[in-house]
Parts: sequence; structure tokens; C-alpha cells
Amino acid sequence: MEAMRRPTPILPTLVLLLAVSGCKRPDDAPEDLDALCAYLFAHHPDDDPDALVAGLVELEEWFEISWVDGEGYVINPLSEQAVDQVDEVDRSAVDMTGVAVGTVSSHDLDDAVRAWAATDQDVVYPKMFSWYEREYVGDVDCFMDRDCLRLEAEERYESKFALGLKTEVHGYNQYRWVELDRGWGMVHRFWMMEPPNANSQFLEVDEQFYMNVVVPAQGGGHWRMQSMWIIYTQDSVPDSIAYNLTVNDLYDNSGELDDYLESLDD
Repeated sequence: MEAMRRPTPILPTLVLLLAVSGCKRPDDAPEDLDALCAYLFAHHPDDDPDALVAGLVELEEWFEISWVDGEGYVINPLSEQAVDQVDEVDRSAVDMTGVAVGTVSSHDLDDAVRAWAATDQDVVYPKMFSWYEREYVGDVDCFMDRDCLRLEAEERYESKFALGLKTEVHGYNQYRWVELDRGWGMVHRFWMMEPPNANSQFLEVDEQFYMNVVVPAQGGGHWRMQSMWIIYTQDSVPDSIAYNLTVNDLYDNSGELDDYLESLDD
């Protein structure tokens, strides 16, 4: 299936949204990838890791056979069951849109996981956050040593964008190591605990779920799959714009991570 190349970066403002309203949405994901993203998110809390192992093996195969740099895919919504089981809040998947992006990095997988799970995110992503706070449920050092295979964290932060746009977020993270034949992979999922406080209608969402998966790459480094599922509060933003904004954000996230990891080597 042919996929859309990464679009030119778009700023989330009314003027720019109108200017690019003719942008094409990314193509639908191949069926195996589409199902795989939802499968990994849904099986993250399983006591038995077998389902996650099987999913990550399939993801490795997808990267080896099908990955092309710069592509983004539209993926199906999560199931009602998957969003309902993340916490005690009655959540919905109605009107949910999803996007997935795969990237490759030459940097060590453990260093990437440490950047996400054990480092303040405004240090790793200084362009993204005005401020950042996180409270752990579990022992970070134990998790990074893999003596503990799970770690959770509640976080609050303010994301900043061009032209003074910003949004305050209250979210929850779950990180989990998964042992594979080639080495250790990690599955991280996140959801907003409540709608964010944004100063623009174009940043308002009812629900947001995110999954960040890394597996060892052949010859070193790591493959990374990011998936984002969003329910927008209003429908004034065309789907194609929303999809392309999300694709760009996910690619920028990987680029900024590589910049941070590169700085550690200097």
C-alpha cells in the first residue's frame, strides 16, 4: 500500500490551517500494522508478556520488510474496551482518529528509554515544554536496571507552540520492558487523564492516547513506532490537517530525541 510522505511542517494556527486545507491525509495503514498498534496498546497491562512478545516480533518484521523513512499512516481507532480499561474513568472511542509513524535511530535503545522514563522531559525536549512535572509510581533505577519490568508516572506539563499557543496537560504513563530474542524492547503508553487546558480551539481535545514502542535494530540502535489516537473537541479542523499535524509532531519528537542523545556523546 502506498503511503504519504511526511508533509511540510505546519503551524497550528487558523491562518495556516486555512492555507493548507487542501493537504492530503496519510494513507490507511497496512492491515498488519493497523491491527498491531491497537493490539500492543490493548495488551500492555497483561500479566503474561507473551502477547506483547508476539506483537513486538511482528513489529520487528514490519520494520525489516516494510519500513520507509518519512511515511505516516492513518490507523483505526482503539476499541471501547481498550480505552475503558486504562483507568476508572468512563472513556469513549467515538470519533477517534489515529496516526502511526515509524522511525529508526542509531542510538542505544537503553539510552532512549532512559531519556523518556528517567529524565525530565523538558530537558530532553526543550522546544516542546514550558514546564514539566512528573511523580513516579515505582522505582526508576530498578526499572532502568530491569530488576523491575514496569514503571508508572503521573505527569503535568505545559506544551508550547508558535505564536503563543499553549496547552496544559495532566496525563499518565506506563512503561514496560519486554524481553525478545534479539534483546530488550520497551512499550510505553500514555493517556490524558482529563481534557487539556488550551488557549486555542485548535488544541482542544476530549481524549488522547499515545503509544511509544522501541525494539532493537539489527546491527545496533533501535526501531521506534509511535501511535497517537485523538478525539477532537470540535470539528472545524479538517481531518487531513489534523492527521498531518500529528505526523509532523511525531517525526519532530524522534528528531529532537536524536539531538538530545547526540548531545550526550559530545
